Amino acid sequence: MLGAAMAWCFGVVFLGGGLDGITESIFGKNLHMNVGAGMGALIAGASLASLPYSTDVLGKVSAVKDFFVTLFFVGLGMGIPMPDGVAVLGLALILCLTVIAARYLVFFPLLYFTGLDRRNAFVSSTRLAQISEFSLVIAYLGVGLGHLTAEINSVIIFSFVITALLTPILFKAADDLHRRAGPLLSALGFKLPQTEIVEQEKTYKLVLLGYHRFAASLLEALYKSVPHLMEDTLVIDFNVSGHHHAAKHGVKVRYGDLANTDSFSHFGLDKANVIAIAVTDDLLKGTSNAKLLQALRRINPKATIIANAIDVDEAHRLYKLTADFVYMPHVTGAEGLMPAVCSALIGGLKHYRSQQEAGRPYAPTQMPEASAMEKS
Repeated sequence: MLGAAMAWCFGVVFLGGGLDGITESIFGKNLHMNVGAGMGALIAGASLASLPYSTDVLGKVSAVKDFFVTLFFVGLGMGIPMPDGVAVLGLALILCLTVIAARYLVFFPLLYFTGLDRRNAFVSSTRLAQISEFSLVIAYLGVGLGHLTAEINSVIIFSFVITALLTPILFKAADDLHRRAGPLLSALGFKLPQTEIVEQEKTYKLVLLGYHRFAASLLEALYKSVPHLMEDTLVIDFNVSGHHHAAKHGVKVRYGDLANTDSFSHFGLDKANVIAIAVTDDLLKGTSNAKLLQALRRINPKATIIANAIDVDEAHRLYKLTADFVYMPHVTGAEGLMPAVCSALIGGLKHYRSQQEAGRPYAPTQMPEASAMEKS
C-alpha cells in the first residue's frame, strides 16, 4: 500500500514535469503545460483521496509525510537570514496584526451569517489566527521564481513563527476575548442567539447547566421516566448546535455562557428548585464547578444543587462549599457497568441485556463465586 501510493505520487509528479516534452514530441510544438512538483503532488493526493482506501493510505504514509515535512521545515529554517535591523521584525509584527485582524473581518462575519452562533463564530476566528505552513511553500516557490525577495520571505517566515507561538495563548483566551468584545459585537449588529430571551417570572423545577453527553443521557432518561417534568425543565448551554436535540424533549433551552454568572438570575435560577451542573471541570471554559456552586448559592440559597467532580478531593471540596450532592461520572459509569459484568460472569448477560433493552431494571440474583469466575 505504501509503495503503491508513493509510486503513484512520484509518477504523477514526473508526468506533470514532463508534459512539455510529451506534447512537443507528439504535436511538434511546446504547449507549455508543465506542472510543478508541488502542484503535481497535490493532484496525486487529491486523486488518492477519492479512493475507498484513502484512510488506509493516509495511515500508511503518515510516518513518511511527517519525516519529509520535518526536513522541509529544517531546510526552511536554515534558509532564514539574520534579521537586518528591526525592519524585518517590525514588518513581521505588522503582518501578524494584519492576519489576525483579517480573521475577524473576513471569517467572523462569514461564519456568523452562514448560521453559526456569535460565540462559536468568534472563537473559531480567533483560533484560526495563525499563518498556515502552505503560505511558506508559496513564498518559497516565489523566491525561487524571483517574484519575492529574500527579505520578504524572511518577513513571512517570522510572521509564521510569531503566530504559531501565539496559537496556544489564543486558544485559551478565545472565550474570554469573546466576552470582552460582546458589547462591541452587539453594537455592530452581531446579536446573541434568540434563545437568550429571559424568563424571570418562570419557576423551573429542574435546571441543567451544560448540555454534553452526560446531560443528554440524563435528559433522555428523565423523558422516559417522568415526561411531565419536561415542561418545568430548563437547559442552559452556549453550544447552540445541541439545542435542537434537547428541545425535542419539550424542555426550555436557553443560550448562556456559564462563565458569566451575572446572567443566572435572568434565567430564573434564583427561583429554581433543583440545579444540576452537568459539565465536568475539564470541559468548562473560564469557570469551574466550585465557582458555579458559589455563584448559585449567592442567588439561590434554598436550591438543591448537584455538582460533579473529577476526583475524590474535588468532591470533598464541593461538599464543603455546601453542595447537596456530588457525583463523579466515572464512578457512576462503573456502577452502571457492574451489573453487566456480574451477569456476564454467571452466564446471564443475554437476559440482563434483554431486560435493559425492554426498560426493566434487572440485577444478578447472586454474585459470581470464585469457581465460576475461574471457569469463565
